Amino acid sequence: NIRFHGLPWAFPGYLGPWQKLFVENAERAAEYIVQWVQLATKEGFKIDSVGLWNEKRYEKKYVLALRRGLDRAGFKDTLIAAADSDFGRVVQDVVHDSTFAAAVGALSAHYPGMKSGQAKHTSIKHIWSGEDYSTNNRKSGAGCIARVLNQNFVHGGMTATFLWNLVSSFYDGLPYPHTGLLDANEPWSGHYTITPAVFAVAHTTRFTKPGWHYLAIGSGSGLLKMGGSYVSLVSKSDAQLTVIVEKMKHANSQCVRPPLPAFQSEKEVLHLSLKNFPSLRQLQVWRTCFTYQKSGHIELNSPTSYFERLEDLDVKSGAIELLIEVDCIYTLTSSMALGPGLEGNWLNPPPSAAFPLPHLQDFEALAVAPQDGRPPELPRFWTDMSGSFEILPDSRGGHSLQ
Repeated sequence: NIRFHGLPWAFPGYLGPWQKLFVENAERAAEYIVQWVQLATKEGFKIDSVGLWNEKRYEKKYVLALRRGLDRAGFKDTLIAAADSDFGRVVQDVVHDSTFAAAVGALSAHYPGMKSGQAKHTSIKHIWSGEDYSTNNRKSGAGCIARVLNQNFVHGGMTATFLWNLVSSFYDGLPYPHTGLLDANEPWSGHYTITPAVFAVAHTTRFTKPGWHYLAIGSGSGLLKMGGSYVSLVSKSDAQLTVIVEKMKHANSQCVRPPLPAFQSEKEVLHLSLKNFPSLRQLQVWRTCFTYQKSGHIELNSPTSYFERLEDLDVKSGAIELLIEVDCIYTLTSSMALGPGLEGNWLNPPPSAAFPLPHLQDFEALAVAPQDGRPPELPRFWTDMSGSFEILPDSRGGHSLQ
């Protein structure tokens, strides 16, 4: 039930100058990505889709070359998502160029602010938020995720939202610390933090599967009258139903980008008609409520408020009612997908610890590649942020990180 998407943030310099890569070396760049997909497949990962180049201008020539290359290599089912920036130009190219449209499987924009412009009205392609979130998980990150996962579909028709990032495993001194669903940047201690953002996501992912489809606005999805939203997803057979409801405050659900227009949220009673699901007699109800300190920081350790199992709702006369509180997420579901152990419980991580000093690393133990031809391992605790580093022989007769 995991889908894999690949998006290049850079290409190696040997392919040619990056400013003209997609124009002068489109075939070489495409072949590089195809080889990456082949290697991932060899390692047991099925790549379901690939993007073009993170937030760079695309060229049709490259998109067509990539489609041909994937098809030749046997990856006809691997979608191409374009264009990893905004929806403007790519929508027009899909509308006016049938050859280009045939090569593109999904329209993808980064940080769309819940809006997809003309993509929602003119495209028969999948519409995705190809990058979203990147918000401090100790402040409004969980509320940001809860809101955009629902409202990207309600406002923009987006059926997939890619969150950056999954696990924050880079050091706090770098830009955008604590922007993952988990924090895990102490490899010497093994300490990690499961943040409330995990539960904001799990209210959708634990009760649905890839391939489920959204019900249309006005027929199962939409905005609440007093702030917040709801979306309904049904299984491929239409036998299972999951409804996710969120009612976040403005101050507690702002993402790092783009700016969020003001709105008010107040508790209200949700009324849902289920007459199109006559076999449903009861729905499970799960709730997560976030609490905040006066500083605006979210309470990290509130296990009793995460995935709280409420009383099941009986369907009466083809309808249900539920009180929706502010800064809470609710999942109403006929799916019994939630496994044991998530009802507010999780393993206690190893305790946090300072970096062990003094530290010595001479790189010699990592210098010899394994017999299967793989490259040497990178040294522990080192983080490459610019350039590509590897362990190589040096002038002293030993090895260095270069």
